[in-house]
Amino acid sequence: MREKQKFFVLILGSVLTLLVIAAFLCSSKKSSTFSLTKIRSPFEPSPKWETEKLPAFEVMEVENILSQDFNYLGSGAQCYAFLSADGNTVLKFFKVKHLVPKKWLKLLPLPGLENYRFQKIEKRILCHEELFMSYKMAFEELRQETGLVYIHLNKTKGVHGRIKLYDRMRNCFVVNLDEYEFVIQKKAQLVQDRIASFMQKGQKEEALEAIFALLRQVVSQCKQGFIDRDSGISHNYGFVGDQVVHFDIGRIVKDERANEPGYYQREVMRVGQKLESWLGIYYPDLVPYLEEAIYSVIDPSSQKKFLSHE
Repeated sequence: MREKQKFFVLILGSVLTLLVIAAFLCSSKKSSTFSLTKIRSPFEPSPKWETEKLPAFEVMEVENILSQDFNYLGSGAQCYAFLSADGNTVLKFFKVKHLVPKKWLKLLPLPGLENYRFQKIEKRILCHEELFMSYKMAFEELRQETGLVYIHLNKTKGVHGRIKLYDRMRNCFVVNLDEYEFVIQKKAQLVQDRIASFMQKGQKEEALEAIFALLRQVVSQCKQGFIDRDSGISHNYGFVGDQVVHFDIGRIVKDERANEPGYYQREVMRVGQKLESWLGIYYPDLVPYLEEAIYSVIDPSSQKKFLSHE
């Protein structure tokens, strides 16, 4: 009898495990699938997210960009990204689920857990405020450094038309842009991709200059009083032409301490160490040059020596 009970428990446990795995896989697939409900927010327009009116030539540039169709490019922690048909610009929509408190937290009391409920609500509200503030600040003060072309953080009426978005399965979504918060940004080539491209062509000097340009930009941004609370670099920095851009903007904040040598030197070291991990795998012969590049940025007197390497 006990053997039958053990067998029954084993079967039941196996079935429940399979159900949990199936539910997780379905949930994961659903969460990775794009839909308009995932970018439709309940936010009301606010003066705090308004920016200065663009000059006529920039308005025309935005209109030309938005006259194209956009194809699914990828999904990050904060946004869905779509690439323009000409491949030059990226249209980003915010993932609203990270910015809006869950309805049940607002509606249902949680006896003994009220502090938890309020903390969860406040966290989502704070995420919204910080994310939008980062984009507004970057647009107003770091446009060249971030590749931003346009931000639309308040819903509008009669300003923008409809566009077509295509997801990864080529499903078409017709979007009235006035009803959504979005950002337009220049398409950047990832730092690693740029270095790899040069190295594959045997252009070592150009690869070294790309490394130096990245580190120099890190220092420049710090000296302007801006820091990035995101510790990664692989999907934070890239190149638009020869210009290094910090295209993952969501965690940029202003902090005057960033202008202090001690801070930007640590930031250069942090970025350099992240890049060194990648170079150590794919291009280990560049690691010694990276180390010199780091110190050449920290100590400008050694820049000439770094750039003179053959």
